[in-house]
Amino acid sequence: MRRPAHTTAMFRRQIALFQAMIVSAAVCLIVISGTDAFNIVLDGHGIVRPLLWVMLCPMLLIMAIYYRFTLSGAVASFEISVLILLTLLSFLWSLDPSNTIERAIPLIVTTCFAFMIASMTSQRSLILLLAATCCVMMFLSLASIAIFPQARGTPPWDTTWRGIFNHKNGMGAASALSLFMTYAAMKLSSGNTRRLFLAGFVASIALLYASESRTAQFVGLFSFIAIYLAFSNPRKPLSWALGYWLAFCGLLASGTLLLGSSLADPIFALIDRKPTLSSRIPLWELLWPYIQDRFWLGYGYSAFWYDSSPYPPIIANHPSLRFQPFYSHNGLVEVWLHIGFAGVALLTLLFLRLGYAFYLCMRYLSNPICMVILLVVVINFLMLNITEGTVLDRKSIIWMIFVAAVTKTFIVARSVLQSKGSPSRVCNQKSSPRP
Repeated sequence: MRRPAHTTAMFRRQIALFQAMIVSAAVCLIVISGTDAFNIVLDGHGIVRPLLWVMLCPMLLIMAIYYRFTLSGAVASFEISVLILLTLLSFLWSLDPSNTIERAIPLIVTTCFAFMIASMTSQRSLILLLAATCCVMMFLSLASIAIFPQARGTPPWDTTWRGIFNHKNGMGAASALSLFMTYAAMKLSSGNTRRLFLAGFVASIALLYASESRTAQFVGLFSFIAIYLAFSNPRKPLSWALGYWLAFCGLLASGTLLLGSSLADPIFALIDRKPTLSSRIPLWELLWPYIQDRFWLGYGYSAFWYDSSPYPPIIANHPSLRFQPFYSHNGLVEVWLHIGFAGVALLTLLFLRLGYAFYLCMRYLSNPICMVILLVVVINFLMLNITEGTVLDRKSIIWMIFVAAVTKTFIVARSVLQSKGSPSRVCNQKSSPRP
């Protein structure tokens, strides 16, 4: 017996409404779990940590509903899956096993949530969802700055803003990401949706400037130029990708040479910074002997920097530093301290496979503009992690967006690889939302 047409239409509207509610909930959960919003609003009260665990419950509920998508994403990004599993297992050799378990569980939940988001959306839908997430965190940062004094700065950076993040550099990194994501979303949308992304784009510029994070400002500008050039000449994505990668490598090489030359002092003086990268370089040098002591498996996830660890005070007393660090300010070094060379090897494998995945997408997709945007997300993540550390960060929206971008890239590349024998199937792949 056939269902009446009006009943079918009503059923479809109900399904669409339910999906819209899930998407809205996903955006809110990503922002709240990936920023320091609770701490800003509550001004450091002890209730913040329990609230984080409460926020993980809706994530687990949604993942239970869409468990197939979560598993699909985890399989597609198996290197990341092994990485987060290794962080949990590191309690076996951790300096502080209870602290490792407590911090590894939120990391696993938020990472798996990113797996699910990437697997259940199309390329275009994912980019619009991530751009909407960026808009929300920019608007909330502006609102918190207007309402809460603690969102406007913390010593010794009293004159800078941090919004809903724990530090000005966190807001700078988020603003740099939002800058090119909202611009890209403007190009993929129209009407009121486009106006929303335009407002987010303007807010990103203002907050990036207000953060006074020089690294984030540079990375944001570099990423925005890359996206602008990609949309200006969309017919040669593979050539654009190669040029973008060479520019990134060239910047790394020139920056390394600059830091070792006599030109470093006057150039860094122009941007009101020191060639030590705010004491990051001495810190990395001091951390290397500790990395060698536990080279293969590290000290356990988040264990090197825990409150009772003997190492940070020793490092703080060194003449070249004279302050007590709370983390390494470098994604690679942080992973090495967490889970040793095993984690570094997994990251290396991840990026090698990711490079091949992007090549397949740029080479065989008829309209790879969405993959272009995801490539910029990945390079932006790499650049930010040179002087900051968001790799395997359990409360980082930057990490969650990176995981979603990587997972979607692997899923699309797998589809392309399966379709290489049938060129028409590859060329006809679209970016319409999946049910």
